[in-house]
Amino acid sequence: MSEEYLEKLHKFSKEEQIYELASLFFTPVEIADFVGLAVDDFISLIKFVPDDPYAVAYRKGVMDTRIKLRFDTKRFALSGSPEAINSMRDYHSKQSISEII
Repeated sequence: MSEEYLEKLHKFSKEEQIYELASLFFTPVEIADFVGLAVDDFISLIKFVPDDPYAVAYRKGVMDTRIKLRFDTKRFALSGSPEAINSMRDYHSKQSISEII
């Protein structure tokens, strides 16, 4: 399975590669190396050029997986998992604090 995925990944556009790798939480350095971008340039795009297609792909990849994980955490919390309940409480607390700032 992973061999097929890797072969498919190599055929993706750079934006698709960045999205996929970011969704797996690879670091910007690892992603830049894989897709053939200068590390400093890629990191600068992420930090300072929010509308750049590579930066958008990176943020979207990270956020999509974070959302999926958050849904799973919520499901586990509602099923009674103490660890998941604590995580959801932490998320709620951070959200409440950010509403004040």
